[in-house]
Formats: sequence, C-alpha cells, structure tokens
Amino acid sequence: MRLLLALTICLGLTSPLMSEPASASETTLSNPGFETGDLSGWTTTGTAFNGAVTDDPGWGWGCCFNQEGTHHLWGFAGGDAATETVTSEP
Repeated sequence: MRLLLALTICLGLTSPLMSEPASASETTLSNPGFETGDLSGWTTTGTAFNGAVTDDPGWGWGCCFNQEGTHHLWGFAGGDAATETVTSEP
C-alpha cells in the first residue's frame, strides 16, 4: 500500500498530463496573426508574399478566409509559380 501511494504521488508530480498549459500571455511572438498589417516579426525568402498581408475577407472567387482577427496572410500574391518561406521569430 505504501508503494502504491508513493508511486501515485511521484506520478502526479512528474506527469506531463498534470502540468498546466502555457497561457496566451506567455507568447513571445510580436505579430502572430499579422494584425500589424504587415510581416513584422516574420522572416521571408523570395517574393511570393510581398504585400500579402491583407484585411480583405474574401478571396475573389468565393467567400471568405474565415481568419481570426482583421488581417491574414494571402499566399497568392505572386501567382502560382511564386515560392517562398515565411518563418516566425523564435
């Protein structure tokens, strides 16, 4: 019985399931949802995303992007042939 109790206590102290999730205030990203209206806080390569942050809720041939917030990254700015990477700050 003592062994079972000790094991239960140890598992409770070390189990990742028992840890608290990180709160939203702990984020270090300065522009996680592109709400500054630009790519500040992001590093890009290539030209596919030049001017690609927009507050336009539609995509021209249908309805909506359903983004959270006002702005979003629109990845079609350079056409189908354009390629690029977008990397957030650490």
